[in-house]
Amino acid sequence: MKFLFLSLMFSCCLACDFADYLFKEKKYFEAYLEYTRCLFNEKQDPGEILKLRLQILNCYILGGKSAEALLFTDSLSFLYADSKEINLFISYQRAKILYQMKKYRESEEECGKLILEQKANNAEPVYVQYNDSALLLKTLNIIQQTPVKYIPVYMQRLSENCIDQELRSKYLTAAHDIKNQRYRRKYPVLSGALSIIPGLGQIYNQRYSDALRAFLVNGLSGALTFYMWKKELSVKNPEARRLTLPIVLSLTSSSFYLANIFNAVNTARQNNFKMEVKIKDSALIKIDEIILSYDIIMPVRGK
Repeated sequence: MKFLFLSLMFSCCLACDFADYLFKEKKYFEAYLEYTRCLFNEKQDPGEILKLRLQILNCYILGGKSAEALLFTDSLSFLYADSKEINLFISYQRAKILYQMKKYRESEEECGKLILEQKANNAEPVYVQYNDSALLLKTLNIIQQTPVKYIPVYMQRLSENCIDQELRSKYLTAAHDIKNQRYRRKYPVLSGALSIIPGLGQIYNQRYSDALRAFLVNGLSGALTFYMWKKELSVKNPEARRLTLPIVLSLTSSSFYLANIFNAVNTARQNNFKMEVKIKDSALIKIDEIILSYDIIMPVRGK
């Protein structure tokens, strides 16, 4: 019996090492299967069982199985309902999963719960790291949902909840950098109004080739339309006038003219959108750089 027990323990250790190898090789589905096998064989240390379960969760997350990972966090919350630290870690992981699923509102709410937990238990050190990490993740959610001009304002408010002074300093520096990334916003209504003179709206949008094209197309079509109307109306006999071509040219010129206005309005909107995306991407990179230094360590305590 003793020999059988030792053989099982040895095979379990080998399976765990193989699972770790598969995980490092980014073969997450195969690693998940091996970790699951190890979990069913593990009968001793609750800490090792917890590590295996958290590795299974990581396999779900990194393997792109966000929905399954979210369900697995619910199971872990039930299994470790009596462990405060483990539940904090699971809540943070749930917030990260929701963020990956682009459910920014739900992720922000989950982060808000962690920050409120810290405020209610300010004396307990276990909450400090979770608070600051949740604050950074909440910032990512805010950046995804909020217009650029409001992001520094929200960050200034959130910085009051930072516990780590070094983190607060980096966080405020990031907020200041985002605030300084101003851009000249284009007003679509003004762009459309200027396009009453074809090409002027495109010049306002700094699209000079479009401006030249709009000016030439509208100018030539307008001139041709005017010439054809003048030519036909100069015919003294009304019955001899052929108005089909002037009417067709009028409709064509009108469509070109309206397209010129629509293009100017749409270009202004696209310019604003692209600049907002660029600034948001820069903001996300700044916060990600801070997160790399302040991510949460896995809890190691068992049930």
